Amino acid sequence: MKMSRKNEDERIVIKVVGTIDQESSDFESEINKALDLGQKTICLDMKKTVYISSAGLCVLIASYKRALALHKRLLITDMSDRVREVLEVVGVSDIFPSK
Repeated sequence: MKMSRKNEDERIVIKVVGTIDQESSDFESEINKALDLGQKTICLDMKKTVYISSAGLCVLIASYKRALALHKRLLITDMSDRVREVLEVVGVSDIFPSK
């Protein structure tokens, strides 16, 4: 998995490429770092994410809850069909609307 972060005026965009699984501890760290910064919105660009495991889903859900507690928003601004399918099957696609 590869990630890049872009700080914009009122949001942070994290681009995630590849596979998110139990070996992807950097994914959680990157989201947590973004949540600790001043921007109110963190956007995940997952268009080139080819797979997300249950461990990756746990990170997404925990990060979403942490964002709410901090009065911030965690959005998925773009996602691959595979990620969309997994979120729908698990029943969490509503909390991660794609723009």
